[in-house]
Amino acid sequence: MGIARRKILSGLVATSAVGFTGSAAGALTKGTSSGVLEVGLSELVVNASNLRLSSAGRAAPGLGESVLLSAELEVEALGLGGSMHGVYLVIDSPGKVGASAPTSIETHYFEFPGGTLVGSGTASLDDDDDQFVVLGGTGVFAGVRGSYAATQRPLGLGGDGIANYRFTFLTQQGS
Repeated sequence: MGIARRKILSGLVATSAVGFTGSAAGALTKGTSSGVLEVGLSELVVNASNLRLSSAGRAAPGLGESVLLSAELEVEALGLGGSMHGVYLVIDSPGKVGASAPTSIETHYFEFPGGTLVGSGTASLDDDDDQFVVLGGTGVFAGVRGSYAATQRPLGLGGDGIANYRFTFLTQQGS
């Protein structure tokens, strides 16, 4: 059994706790007329562990190869666990030099009881945050828009398997 939609929505009103920050003014609420999540200035922080690449036995994928990403997710303030699955495609960045050049195109699926968030963007191997767009969501996240910053250190690429995803949602005006 998943967590009830009401518990997820009411839990998002909570202020500052490990894994989530937000305010009552920025709570996720279900719009009655449009069926779209109305989101005030809210930030959802999701912590991940055991972030790993699955690349058919190879230590690291080569140029043009895609591998699967997976991780265990936690939003402690909501008592909410989940999983992240994604696709990691290795790219070359002509004309760019250094660790900040994009090295992958990634699509992420953040699955929680009550809904899924989907995002995509490019990532690099440096220590800076990578920026992703929220493409949409299902369930309690239906109609959500925004972006997220990610710090990812996957196992298999020299990392410790820890990741942090910080979502910023835009306000939806129902019509």
